[in-house]
Amino acid sequence: MGFRSTITSSDYSGVWPDWFREKYGKNFMLQPKTTLISSTYEQKTYFGPAVDLPEDVQKALKEIGFWSDTEWRDEHNIKPMDFTLVWLHECGGITKVEIYPDEMFMADAANWELIPRDYGQDGNHNYCYGCSDLAELSERAKA
Repeated sequence: MGFRSTITSSDYSGVWPDWFREKYGKNFMLQPKTTLISSTYEQKTYFGPAVDLPEDVQKALKEIGFWSDTEWRDEHNIKPMDFTLVWLHECGGITKVEIYPDEMFMADAANWELIPRDYGQDGNHNYCYGCSDLAELSERAKA
């Protein structure tokens, strides 16, 4: 019983460390040679195996060298690429977690907008042009 969600993630080349696979392999599908994570069943995000997931993902990505170009990016004033977790809640809500080497941002989709059934087929949202970039939204909120 309780409020449950499913979880999925970004998909990049990489292999999760053994400790990560051992901790999460029973509750999440971890594909070989990719960072894709998807829950095998609905789970609580406030209790159980999913609670530590964002911090453990960040730790594991550092360990496998996901952000190995950070020094070069710093020199050129380019922010590191984020790794995204998306929680799809049973109420229809969505939580996005952007993970960076030294910080994380979480946000819920708060303002739903009705869209036509063929949305995306006419090019309206066939690519994310920063519409959900949490780091950028955080910077704008500080200004």
